Amino acid sequence: MKKVISTFCVFISFFGHSQSSGTVINSVSLPAFSLMDIEPNNSTLVLHFDEPTEAGLLNTTKTISGQKWINYTSALAASDYRSITVQKSFGNIPSGIRLFVGSDAAIGGFGELGVTAGFVRINNSPKTIIDNIGSAYTTSGATGHSLNYKIEINNMSQLDADETTDIGLTFDIVDNQNEGFILYSNFNDCSLYW
Repeated sequence: MKKVISTFCVFISFFGHSQSSGTVINSVSLPAFSLMDIEPNNSTLVLHFDEPTEAGLLNTTKTISGQKWINYTSALAASDYRSITVQKSFGNIPSGIRLFVGSDAAIGGFGELGVTAGFVRINNSPKTIIDNIGSAYTTSGATGHSLNYKIEINNMSQLDADETTDIGLTFDIVDNQNEGFILYSNFNDCSLYW
């Protein structure tokens, strides 16, 4: 009887502590998306020429930097890139004046941040100011790409003193792989006066 009980205990112990294993498949995915804004908010930026301090002299250019910032978040496939373009959406640039917009390299942020293209002359056609944006984010506020605005007199005889005009600029983040498909738009208002 003792032999039967010990065999029975070994039998229960062998089959009572079986192990099981399994495979759990987890899938993690990040959808492609983009967001962009201009900081601080979309308030109007006023550009004007300084009055000369000496007879016979004239300041023919005026640049404003560091008052507006482009921030973006971009997630996309490893081989894809995006760009940010700018164009005039309404208003007329006064005769005799040229308007340019550019950006500085990003301050802060992570990932494949875009490369700046320098100043581009503004008209009704989109111009790239930041290129080669991969999966990245600039953080928010005064940490993205600082925007630079420049006005320049190119024909003094065409200027109309005391002329003021409002010009709307539209900034778009576009998908380079889809032939410039606009993913997100943001508007900035500029007021120019002479």
